[in-house]
Amino acid sequence: MALGPLNLNLFSLLFFFPASLLAAGARASVCFDLTKPNVRLLRPAPTAFPEMGKETESFGTDEKSGLDWASAAGRVNKPVSMILDALLDPMTTRDRDTTTVQVERTQVKGAIQKQHIKVKVKPFFLLTLEWEEEWLYTPKKGRPGKPESVVISYQKTAGTSHIEHFCGNIMIQKLTPSVSAVYLTEEIKADRRSAEDAYRGLMGTLRTLRE
Repeated sequence: MALGPLNLNLFSLLFFFPASLLAAGARASVCFDLTKPNVRLLRPAPTAFPEMGKETESFGTDEKSGLDWASAAGRVNKPVSMILDALLDPMTTRDRDTTTVQVERTQVKGAIQKQHIKVKVKPFFLLTLEWEEEWLYTPKKGRPGKPESVVISYQKTAGTSHIEHFCGNIMIQKLTPSVSAVYLTEEIKADRRSAEDAYRGLMGTLRTLRE
């Protein structure tokens, strides 16, 4: 099963840290003001998207901040509305066998929906990793009820101190009535997590959206 957007190498993380530390709380540094619509991307989207079945890829580590980052883009044989519906379900990009979420949905004027999500990952007895995220779904083109382009922004707001920083975007853009371009970008600073791990997580999300 594909995992993302936070596709942590959970097994290495869990074996490395005691269970008592994994649930330790910490405030996170945030990237966006999600009290209002947001279409700002962490990194610019490509001006052209690769042909069907191919993807663009980019990842690295910022020398100044130490943040790992990754981006990926590709086409999906689905309309914007179908992809958006999938991503409004917070379990679409998570492992249902080990992850549970609690979701509070609210409205922000000019946006499609806002979600506050409490995430709990428990792959083994007595081992738990917990954090909180907020997600905002903003139409970039079109109306909230019928968008032609959507920017989804997400960020960690609290939880385990071993994920120091985590935020990203997913942009969905209409190419034809039945084909959409999807661009994903993310930055993270977490224990035992690399830029390549982040890229693999984004590609996992893209593959899930193509299913």
